[in-house]
Amino acid sequence: MIKRPLVWIFAAYVLGVLLARINIRVRIFIILGIFLFVIFFMCIKKISNSYIDKSDRFVILLPAIMYLGIFLTQNQLSVPALNNMYNEKVNGSIIGTLYQMEKKGEKTTLYVKNNTIQVNAPIEKSKGYDLNKKKSNQNQSKLNNLDQTNYNKLIKQGSKVSNKNNKNNFYKTFSHKIIIYSKESNNNLKIGNKLQIKGQINILQHNTNPGQFDEYDYYRMIGIDYKVYSENIEVINSSYSRYLQFLYEIKGKMVSSFERILNRKEAGIISAMLLGDKSELDEEINALYQENGISHIIAISGLNVSLIGLFIYQLLRKLHCNIKISVAFSIIFIYSFGALTNFSVSTNRAVVMLIVSYIAILIGRTYDLYTSLALSALIILIQNPMQLYDVGFLLSFGAVLGIALFLPPFKMLFQEDEVLGEELKEVKEEKESKIHEMILDAMKEGILLSVAVNFITTPVLLFYFYEVPTYSIIVNLLILPFSSLLLLIAFLGGIFGCFSITIGTFFIGGVHYILLFYEWLCRSFVKLPFHTILVGKPKEIYIVIYCLLIVGFLVVINKFPKKKVCFMLLFTIIIFIPSRESGLFVTFLDVGQGDGIIMRTPSRTTYMIDGGSTSVTSVGKYRIEKYLKYKGIGVIDYAIMTHADDDHISGLEEMLADGEIEIKHLVMPNTALKDEAYMGLIDLARQKQIPIQLIQKGDSIRDGKVQITCLHPSEDYETESRNAYSTVLSVKYIDFDLLLTGDVAEDGEDALLKSGLLKDYDVLKVAHHGSKYTTSQEILDIIKPEYSIISCGKRNRYGHPHEELLERLEKMRSNIYITMDQGAITIWTDGKNMNIEGYVE
Repeated sequence: MIKRPLVWIFAAYVLGVLLARINIRVRIFIILGIFLFVIFFMCIKKISNSYIDKSDRFVILLPAIMYLGIFLTQNQLSVPALNNMYNEKVNGSIIGTLYQMEKKGEKTTLYVKNNTIQVNAPIEKSKGYDLNKKKSNQNQSKLNNLDQTNYNKLIKQGSKVSNKNNKNNFYKTFSHKIIIYSKESNNNLKIGNKLQIKGQINILQHNTNPGQFDEYDYYRMIGIDYKVYSENIEVINSSYSRYLQFLYEIKGKMVSSFERILNRKEAGIISAMLLGDKSELDEEINALYQENGISHIIAISGLNVSLIGLFIYQLLRKLHCNIKISVAFSIIFIYSFGALTNFSVSTNRAVVMLIVSYIAILIGRTYDLYTSLALSALIILIQNPMQLYDVGFLLSFGAVLGIALFLPPFKMLFQEDEVLGEELKEVKEEKESKIHEMILDAMKEGILLSVAVNFITTPVLLFYFYEVPTYSIIVNLLILPFSSLLLLIAFLGGIFGCFSITIGTFFIGGVHYILLFYEWLCRSFVKLPFHTILVGKPKEIYIVIYCLLIVGFLVVINKFPKKKVCFMLLFTIIIFIPSRESGLFVTFLDVGQGDGIIMRTPSRTTYMIDGGSTSVTSVGKYRIEKYLKYKGIGVIDYAIMTHADDDHISGLEEMLADGEIEIKHLVMPNTALKDEAYMGLIDLARQKQIPIQLIQKGDSIRDGKVQITCLHPSEDYETESRNAYSTVLSVKYIDFDLLLTGDVAEDGEDALLKSGLLKDYDVLKVAHHGSKYTTSQEILDIIKPEYSIISCGKRNRYGHPHEELLERLEKMRSNIYITMDQGAITIWTDGKNMNIEGYVE
């Protein structure tokens, strides 16, 4: 008899979800192998037992369950219809049913489902510059008639197109879920209303840099097809769900009571922790908790839901309610609480597992953690298969799985007679205090519990966030004893606060002091050296080896001496080994309309040449720093500013201010034009005690076989234009030559020509984002670049890159790469050979 059939069913379904993203030929080969294995298994069972155990017949269904996983995943992976028609956004109207609503001040975020979308606009033609040297019309963005290829795609996806040959045609399609952003409070809306929304429909975009947040993957993972910025919202059917509306109003009253009883920062924390409402969560506190590895306490975690559910059940039993009433009411309550908090992944898991435990109590069966875990995960993944790749799903289920798998063997390994030491033995033998003994046992249990959880969650954290907090086990050990109390008094305070602020204040009074302690603790640990371990995204082979090691540990724990088994666990440190790559790497990040270049030399020295944007907000935080962490880079050795325009320094200013990435030296051009922006950067560097070095024509940095030489500006160069004094750098590594021109223009380019320092270059970073007024034919005739890199943003108001400039480059037979089309562009060279590729296919 096969134990835990639900676990096997879950495994088959997950395998199907994974296979859905694999090449179809490989998929067929794997499926055939699994099918043959099932037949072999059934034959062996029949030979050995002369019949197949009835309880094992579920095995026959496993291939069908696997196919279900493939089918549902492929269905979710299908590209939304409008993505084949429009590049970024289009105006239209949506008719759908409101199923969720969140408020932040006067603004409202709405979630609507079962939507009909109508768009009154012609299809946009794909933009960009053809790398095969066939020019595309940069300024032509729309077609008068529907493109036949996209039309066929649209029809294939089940969308309807009306009046195809009519000049006033419109396109109608359908969407499951859409997120709506409204600038109004929309107090008249109720959950379940049918709405008509008019506004701007935004096509979800993929990330264009390594490490950058992928908007498309994130929203599609939670089932959202588009995001819309509304201009007008109208209720066309006022019927609504009384149950869901009642829960929404209760949630609103609880948030309101928190805001009246606590200060704004604390109210935001409690609302996030208890209700899953992060709209008012303080960003600094959120970042502080993340740095210390306790961000789980400000999520509506499964632990919180479980504590509340068990509290309600135990309370009813204490009130002498019979078991059936207690179970029934607890199930209704915990399901309603899950609906009230919008059923996040961890909430969904906890609700299912609690309901299973309630039912086990009711029917007198033993509760099995693995079966319950598999059932809850299966329910979530059937609704949304792509949740398998969601970090929240992996951390939530991974934490529980870590406790289940590792806590028992850890307890066995670290028995008192082997690990606790002589001092602890003496304390126990003397029996000085039962309280003392209980505290020591609790500390030991807490440490082993944290280690067990971390064994599963660490590779997940590194894969998605590229770093782990060093002291998280200690911090969690110190805060967890207060978590249950904090949750309970906050819950009671929120409930009673809906009816009486006085009573709510009485219950919630202790919250203030607990949260103060949490903040003090986090700030103290952040000040310690090496408070985070930055590794970068680990190689997939390292993760595979790590998983094999922990599986091996679980297999041999009872078969070999404990010391040898512990030694095996030491090899799991492989997950922390950063990638070592030889050669010179230069990455031109897609920062929108701006410049951001990261260069890593063979000596592991990191240079950042410019870092700014006028089209991307917080470009330093969300693009440059994310890329650096992805690569495992925590230190910029030299930050070189070419000139003080905002599209070259805005991200650099952010990075200097927040200190997330250490900058050791700031290098600036030695120019007479020291305006407000120039001096502002100097002042910021001085505040952070960062050495400032001025660079001019003839200066160079020697870094092993890499030499970086400044070609412009000269010491006596005078100008009133920032672009004119823009630093020009020549990078040489053995036989490889790269020219970085910043935004050099006007007489700055003339001075460069007269210097006589220009030569033949392999790669040119085209000046001023591809402006026709720079990179003249005279310069191109000298440098003859084999490859030309242009950094600019989509739909920029300057029209970069200009057609005239592209024609000049094409005339030189230079291969053109543009960040707005290829995303981040990375060059690798060993000094002899070179490879160049864009991040976007």
